[in-house]
Amino acid sequence: MKKPLLAAALAIALATTTSGCAVMMKFIGDMTAAAITQKTANLSELSVRASYVTNLFPKDSGLVEAVDSGETWQEGQNLLGVVLLKRQGVGMYELDGAVGYQATPNGPIVPIPYVGKGAYQIALSAKDLAPKTIVLRTTGGQEARLVVAPAKPITLKAINGKPAKGATIDLGKDVVLDLANPAGTAGTPIKVSVAIQAMGIQTMSAVGIFKAADRITVPKEAFRNMLVSASHDVGAVGILKGANYLLVERYEHGLPAAAVGAAETLGQAWTWAPVTVTGDAPLNAKLEVQGKLPGSTSEVGFMAFKPNAFYGPPLPMAKTIALGTLRARGKLYESKTYESKSYGYQTVTTTTTTITKQFPEVPDGHWNALLKDLETRLGASLKRVSNTTMLPAERLASSPTYKAMKDISEERDTRAGATSYIVKIRPGSRHVLAESLDTIEVSSTFPADRALARVMRESKTDGLLSATLDLQIATAKDSDKLVLIPRLTYIIFGATNGYAAGPLSYATGFIEATDGVPFNAEALQKNPGEMSRVARLPELVNAFEASLKALRAKEQAAGYDAIWRGR
Repeated sequence: MKKPLLAAALAIALATTTSGCAVMMKFIGDMTAAAITQKTANLSELSVRASYVTNLFPKDSGLVEAVDSGETWQEGQNLLGVVLLKRQGVGMYELDGAVGYQATPNGPIVPIPYVGKGAYQIALSAKDLAPKTIVLRTTGGQEARLVVAPAKPITLKAINGKPAKGATIDLGKDVVLDLANPAGTAGTPIKVSVAIQAMGIQTMSAVGIFKAADRITVPKEAFRNMLVSASHDVGAVGILKGANYLLVERYEHGLPAAAVGAAETLGQAWTWAPVTVTGDAPLNAKLEVQGKLPGSTSEVGFMAFKPNAFYGPPLPMAKTIALGTLRARGKLYESKTYESKSYGYQTVTTTTTTITKQFPEVPDGHWNALLKDLETRLGASLKRVSNTTMLPAERLASSPTYKAMKDISEERDTRAGATSYIVKIRPGSRHVLAESLDTIEVSSTFPADRALARVMRESKTDGLLSATLDLQIATAKDSDKLVLIPRLTYIIFGATNGYAAGPLSYATGFIEATDGVPFNAEALQKNPGEMSRVARLPELVNAFEASLKALRAKEQAAGYDAIWRGR
């Protein structure tokens, strides 16, 4: 199987309703799933997801979760599931030991059968609503315990004012759901899903996350921005037309401390109804904008994009953003040698010409001033566009995960007595954007345990900004004067959308000028602020702001605000 398809299958399977095991096997096949499942007796390698689902939907729904779960799936009954994911690497684990549960603190440990591909499942009675202690024991004597409890119940009463069972859902219209909620559950998170067909498999997929109330409205735009739509380019994905099921889930999500690599508990109370789906909702993969601004010597172009609304919250959702990475990189020296030949009577003349381009040496303080100016300007733009406050990098000092990320090393490569290449960083910057094998997070862990999600949770921020300013020595287009050609790249990360997706992305963009401005070596060395002019910083950040404004307008038009309203 090709890597993109495998990645998409893993993402879809692990984000679905229960353990994801049956979905996983269907998407990627038994042989592939088996190849990425290994045995381990080391609990520190595990990311453990324990789920307690109440009120299972019917097996005759034809959905893979129900059909392939065998006798453990009984309509209206409950299901206790545990899936063991690789915290490092891609795939799942089978425990070299046993997985079970205790119904009471001193009660016997009931084995939970292993059903394959990292998943353990056992059926429970609909009347069994007591918390369960999951117990993992290895053959080497390691043990871990975590408690998972069912979520408080929820009942789907009506769809668009009509009895829920057999109701019709038009994908081109908002859908109004009337719900019954126990006292004390107002505002708790609920997830609304419908059945889709993805790569030939029928499964449940989330439409959106909402806050519980007696009546909620699912905006029509949500059907175009579902959990799996970012993967529709690798296969046919779409909402099932005609006979379908609507699933509403109240969930209680926990990240307990346990003697494993990472642990997540999910209480999932379901209410569902068979429905008929009509209309069309073409899936949105991403929003993209591009444009140009007039500049001092040449136009400054920008391009920016963000994923669909499930993975890409509207920009104002980021009340605060911390500066995770800020750096400037410069290729400041270039030397090229050319040869030409001329022919005379019985002679050949060879001429060698060396052209050297060199940016003058400036103190490190000048580079620091450039970065500080960039930081200030980026923060001001974010405030103007979405009322987002950019926090200083020092805010991330409270995050152990950020501290453990790879440092960005400052570099200064000298050649022929001149600096040929330089990397300067905002003090303390880390690699929040993976660029090489030693900075890529290769993990199958659940979204809340991803490194970026942990950083944002630990530092209490809504997002992380990574920005890089690249500078290239060159000759101006209309003269022989030396200039720096600037390029600014950025990405603004978000944390998670419920328990199902993350890290998220508010925006990713590129700003580039096709020419630079001439500089005076003496002025550069004397005046730290001259670096910002030579790097065309005001123009680059104007384009950064323009790219965000264009994205903001497009996300509003596409209904992103409606999908995230009230969150």
